[in-house]
Amino acid sequence: LAKITHDLRNPLVGILGFADMLIAGKRGEVSEKQKEALRMIRAGGRELGELIDNILDITRMEAGKMRYFPRDLPLGALLVSTAEPFRARAEEFGVTLELLAPAEEVSVKADEAALRRVLANLISNALKFTPTGGKVSVEWSRPSLTEDRLSVRDTGIGIPQQRIPGLFAKFSQVPENVNKVRYAPGSGLGLAICKELIEAHGGRIWVESASGKGCAFHFTLPR
Repeated sequence: LAKITHDLRNPLVGILGFADMLIAGKRGEVSEKQKEALRMIRAGGRELGELIDNILDITRMEAGKMRYFPRDLPLGALLVSTAEPFRARAEEFGVTLELLAPAEEVSVKADEAALRRVLANLISNALKFTPTGGKVSVEWSRPSLTEDRLSVRDTGIGIPQQRIPGLFAKFSQVPENVNKVRYAPGSGLGLAICKELIEAHGGRIWVESASGKGCAFHFTLPR
């Protein structure tokens, strides 16, 4: 399964790359109707990419094959480089993406790929469930001398209280929210993977939310 999902990535990169080129007009002019169709192709490709990544990660975790290579990472630069690729999607959705990064000298000891994976998953989810005109923010804080905290907040539709206890379980979804803001299919694996990755670093992850009041996903990393 891991090999199959890995091999699926290569043609998908080509599909997304050519869709972007066509939307940008690099292969000739396209009409607005054609651009809209290309945007739908791109959106579907992104969703497929997330699904492939989730299946690959959960397969490795269940097999005990997930490997981590922690090192000192400049947190501000990592946040910027992880969040910036989502700006185009935020603009497409009409959502403001705000980044409140730490000072240049702040660093954390973590596996870079794992930390990027968690952040990307949380930002992607926030954008999916935040209506046009809303805001998603990525924030750093240091609540104590022993840990750093990263938070992804949104002004979206929120999560019903009764769904929160099982939110980080595998295949968990919130049926009340499915496609409520925009078409957003998912496997229900993303948050389970985030939990596994953060706990493997000795941190913790949780959510604060209520229906109609947005979400705030927080996770910590020990200093």
